[in-house]
Amino acid sequence: MGFFSFMKKSPNIVESPPPPSIGQGAGMRVPEYKSKPYFIVASVEMGNTTTKCILTGTSLETGRTYVINKTVSMSRDVRPPKPGETIFGETLVGVPITRESVTELVRDTLIKCHRDADLSIKDDLDFVVRSTGVVASMESPDQVGDFVISLANGCLAAGVP
Repeated sequence: MGFFSFMKKSPNIVESPPPPSIGQGAGMRVPEYKSKPYFIVASVEMGNTTTKCILTGTSLETGRTYVINKTVSMSRDVRPPKPGETIFGETLVGVPITRESVTELVRDTLIKCHRDADLSIKDDLDFVVRSTGVVASMESPDQVGDFVISLANGCLAAGVP
């Protein structure tokens, strides 16, 4: 170390390379995950400010993982409650949320992410991870439970097997 021991280490920033493509003749390129064995995972999260779906694929031949697609929407854009729906919480900016409205937002985000990547939820998706950060503003474990159920229902409504 010697002379340079007083210098702080700089962060190692890693960029995700795009998934490899395979040439199909005459300028046609197909992402490798469409023709080779890949384990595809969707990470679905509704936080205080954003709702997102990140699709990653791991090549079962090389073990390398790639980000296939990301879809991000604003959590405040959740639809308003319909008559008869029970409000169980609110977003960071005070927008009321119901089981049904969260379910629909998660469903739409998951479907859009797959559609943009030209993937099928039923045929191509192998696993889904759900998470949330909204629970900090909730007052009871029941509200957290409703929220987690809404995330799961959104995945089921999108067609996750």
